[in-house]
Order: sequence, then structure tokens, then C-alpha cells
Amino acid sequence: MVKMLTDGWREADRERVSSALHPDFRLVTLRESPSDVQIDTREHLLESVARLKRGNWDDRLREEEVRIDPTGIATVWAKCEFHSDGKRSRCGVVVP
Repeated sequence: MVKMLTDGWREADRERVSSALHPDFRLVTLRESPSDVQIDTREHLLESVARLKRGNWDDRLREEEVRIDPTGIATVWAKCEFHSDGKRSRCGVVVP
């Protein structure tokens, strides 16, 4: 699902991104300042993807690690570099 999501961003494919996201999906981004938190809803993210052109967003993940808790819920930890329009705009750790 994570690959489907990042491929969908890269390809500007709203339907592919939509199929990768849970109906209650929220994207929480923490910046350098602890008070700088951005929360995006599923619908807002899908609206953003609909306005993209192929290659506008490229979230490059590496050193992925899947963690499964005792209830069976899985998370993926990965280092990432986010490229916007071919230029690196930020890097960090992603937990989709």
C-alpha cells in the first residue's frame, strides 16, 4: 500500500492514491518547530493529487522497516526525501 501511495503521487494518479488510503486517513507532518504541525485529511490530499502533473511529487523512501503491533496493525518507518518538481524540498522519516 505504501508503494501504491508513493507511486500514485509520482504518477499524479488520484484513483491509485485513493485506493491506497483508508477512509479515515490523516496525514500529520511535523516540522522542525514542535508547534509547526500540518494535518491533511484524505479528501484534501486527493484534491491536491488531482491538481498535480506527473512527476510533480516524488517521495523517495529508503531503509523501509515494517512494524506490526500485537493487534496486527502495521506501520512502515522509512527515511525519505521528498522532491517537488524535480528538486529536493525536504527529507526526514515517514511513518505512513
